[in-house]
Amino acid sequence: MSEATTELANRIARASFSHAEAEAHPLFPTFRLAFARDTGKAPTGADVFDAASAPDVF
Repeated sequence: MSEATTELANRIARASFSHAEAEAHPLFPTFRLAFARDTGKAPTGADVFDAASAPDVF
């Protein structure tokens, strides 16, 4: 996963308390494109939290 995709995931995860909130976040469409580029699959809200890596997210 690219650093840019991980940073998007971190930003979304910091502002979200659930998978549904992650998918409703304004940056999710950008994350969707970056995640698809990196992995070849469409992301879900759970993928945001899986891709996040910042210690303050968890």
